[in-house]
Amino acid sequence: MRPTRWMRSRSVSGLVALAVCVVATGVLAGQSAAPKVAPADVAGFKEFTDRVQTYVALQKTLESSLPPLKSTDLPELIAAHQQALARKIKEARPRAKPGDIFTLAATEAFRRASRAALTGPQSSNSLAYMQPGAADPAMPLTVNGVYPDTASITSVPPGLLAAFPALPPEVSYRIVGRTLILMDVKSSLVIDLARLVLPAAAFPLRSNSVRLAAIGDMGTGKRLQREVAQQMVKSRTTFPFEFIITLGDNLYTGSRPADFEKGFAVPYKVLLDAGVQFYASLGNHDNTNQRFYKPFNMNGANYYTFKKGNVRFFALDSTYMDPKQTAWLEAQLRDASDGEWKVAYFHHAIYSSGRFHGSATDLRKVLEPLFVKYGVDVVFAGHEHVYERTHPQKGIYYFTEGASGKLRANNLRPSPITASGFDADCSFMTVEFAGEDMYFQATSRTGENVDSGVIHRTTGPVPAGGT
Repeated sequence: MRPTRWMRSRSVSGLVALAVCVVATGVLAGQSAAPKVAPADVAGFKEFTDRVQTYVALQKTLESSLPPLKSTDLPELIAAHQQALARKIKEARPRAKPGDIFTLAATEAFRRASRAALTGPQSSNSLAYMQPGAADPAMPLTVNGVYPDTASITSVPPGLLAAFPALPPEVSYRIVGRTLILMDVKSSLVIDLARLVLPAAAFPLRSNSVRLAAIGDMGTGKRLQREVAQQMVKSRTTFPFEFIITLGDNLYTGSRPADFEKGFAVPYKVLLDAGVQFYASLGNHDNTNQRFYKPFNMNGANYYTFKKGNVRFFALDSTYMDPKQTAWLEAQLRDASDGEWKVAYFHHAIYSSGRFHGSATDLRKVLEPLFVKYGVDVVFAGHEHVYERTHPQKGIYYFTEGASGKLRANNLRPSPITASGFDADCSFMTVEFAGEDMYFQATSRTGENVDSGVIHRTTGPVPAGGT
């Protein structure tokens, strides 16, 4: 089994974050197209539209051989027509493959158009407008595969629609992550796809924003930890994060002075010398006396809270969640301002698709009611040696980053809660809170952007049992 990288997003308003987007068909065939196409893209888009028209002609011929679909109150007739048309299209295009319609020139044209639409001065408004729906983690991204009708429709910036060539009503665009899909509307088949079309989300670097990194399960003192730390130093040259939260298992080797050097001071020396602060939480491999280690900024407490800008952080000790700690947490959450982001972080993930540990359901029973009641927005955890982002659970976004020094390859399993996952290499996260938006990126040990997006914060009651 090969390590998996899932980028099937739901949760975020954003460029990708593996969102599922339905992009409307735009101007119908025969009408004049509104977008101004760059000269370099004219040929690529013409190649694309010519091949779309060829496909549509085939589809119409195939559908004409079926009984016409009329308005009916029998859903089974609608489903039967869809399935019959899908079979005919597959039979007529048995060797269909990526690139048949999204040619190389067309794909480059779409990339340039997407970049222009989503990375300009108004890009933050476009990102906030995008509200992706829930993608099925099992959704196939293959030509001639059925796009499931359970995937929710989303809002898409008008600027992005205007940048793409208009489509006839028989087909539409969809976006899954950074992949652009051409879908047959009546059969729900993926007709073609082009990968890495949408640009990766960029940090806005706004003044007075809160910028941080998140790492977990890192304290080995070995090569993988050191290489992740080196990549964090590189990342900071373009995204100057000011502090780091740790998600537990800070030191695997022990609590001797040499262990603190090998597992922390040496790997992160460049960051420490630059004044980057660490705010640690404890994991199941950590000696509780780490709370007295000054560079961890725990000030002798197993759990604590601190504020940066408009963000209130709650560092918890998930290895010993006794009534005293939960009472403290409830009091702190109650006292926190409604205008603040509320971010909790700790070691054991209460939502996880990892095979080795999975979700800490007992801990979830204790913490989730408090998180929902008092409006916690985002939760970070470690423990599973992978990266994972879930679909919102009862309105809360959950991230697992437990691969900043150790990796458990192939550990992610298919799960309805997974929005994005990466278990092929070690990783870390960078995050920016800018007003009501949280931008995030997960980066691999080698510098690859494995997930990114932006979450728009909304306030209000969460329906009981809702997601």
